[in-house]
Amino acid sequence: MGKASIGAAVFRAPGDDICHFQVVLVGNSDIQSTQAVASVYSSVTGLWGNLVSTALPSKDSGFPTMIYMGMPAVMVGASFYWLLINGDSQGILEFDLDRRSLSCIPMPVEDTDGMGHGNIWVMPAEGGGLGFLFLKCFCAQLWKMKTDCKGVSSWVLGISIDLDELLSLNSEMDPWIVGFAEDNNVVLLWTSVGVFTVQFESLQFKKLFESTYGWYHYYPFEGVYTADTGIGGGNDEAKLLLNT
Repeated sequence: MGKASIGAAVFRAPGDDICHFQVVLVGNSDIQSTQAVASVYSSVTGLWGNLVSTALPSKDSGFPTMIYMGMPAVMVGASFYWLLINGDSQGILEFDLDRRSLSCIPMPVEDTDGMGHGNIWVMPAEGGGLGFLFLKCFCAQLWKMKTDCKGVSSWVLGISIDLDELLSLNSEMDPWIVGFAEDNNVVLLWTSVGVFTVQFESLQFKKLFESTYGWYHYYPFEGVYTADTGIGGGNDEAKLLLNT
């Protein structure tokens, strides 16, 4: 059996009963390394849907193009996205939930200096649509995919932010992306002075804790609770929790 690179995402479609869910599974293997395949499982039927596939970008590196395990699936609109890797960063894999189709999207930057440095992430763009975060040293570039009047999509650079100035880092060590909370569009950054949450649209940030040199991944927990169920009380509004 060939070595497989597999990514997955669990979601509940609009209208689904709260007890039911669906799973998107995407991947490739040494047997079919030139293509990515995907299928959707439904807990309602207990069945997997038909396989869909798309050709993967090729690169003369001696290695197959595979799904990068360092970034979980990110949902933007009605699509899930994964990063692809082939020795170095290679592209973005999209699974469209409405069309049940796979496609590959080029990244807006080519010189990403390797994904092992935690310097790229797929995320929702300001105002909606697909976005892309690229860290080059202390400069954070936020890109957005836009479609022109002829239906042609392309990347455009939105804003560039000096993280050294924003976070008052005063450090020679570059920050790393170590997590992402997609419901609030908040990025978790490791720096030599601590781990920060940063909301790039509002430029709000918070230092969570001190940290020593090392490589970690953080998985934020986001949930909704009703205030009158015993957490604080006071009113009936639903409040959002963000924990790491």
